[in-house]
Amino acid sequence: TNLYFDYETFGIHKKAGCGILAFLEGLPSAILEQEGWKFVTPSEALDIHYPKDIYDVPRTISWEGKEKECCVWSENMMQHNTIRKIYDIESMVKQSSMTEALECWSRLQSADHFYYMCTKFWSDGDVHKYFSPYDSPYDAYIYYMNVVSDFEITLKEAEKSKKPVARKKAEPVEA
Repeated sequence: TNLYFDYETFGIHKKAGCGILAFLEGLPSAILEQEGWKFVTPSEALDIHYPKDIYDVPRTISWEGKEKECCVWSENMMQHNTIRKIYDIESMVKQSSMTEALECWSRLQSADHFYYMCTKFWSDGDVHKYFSPYDSPYDAYIYYMNVVSDFEITLKEAEKSKKPVARKKAEPVEA
């Protein structure tokens, strides 16, 4: 059993006064008090339970979005291009001598990057616009692709030098 929440659930959709934080704090101990319940990672769950069938999902699906049949993370060409690009550099990341390569690559796969590129509801002031730090989905795309391009160049430089390359931590930018 998995419980998934958007981070915005805490503090935006559900205020602290409603008891959500107390619920989350008490949930693990309440579960562990029950016989036969424990927490495991997905890999541990696969070791414990043999899959009974395969669930093939040929297209991205999501609960997000008003129509439910179209995913706000992969509904336009910008999103398709960025998803393809980030997966295209997977082998470079896995073979890299750059110490933080895998962590950086994982962060670049965060759903928010693709969510901010959604154009479907932008014009009507939907939640996409409310939460986005960008002026438009197109700005989100340009910034993201610049970061991915910089990351790819850094991976190539690390490969050329065959020395671990530590990335500088980004300095906070004041708005």
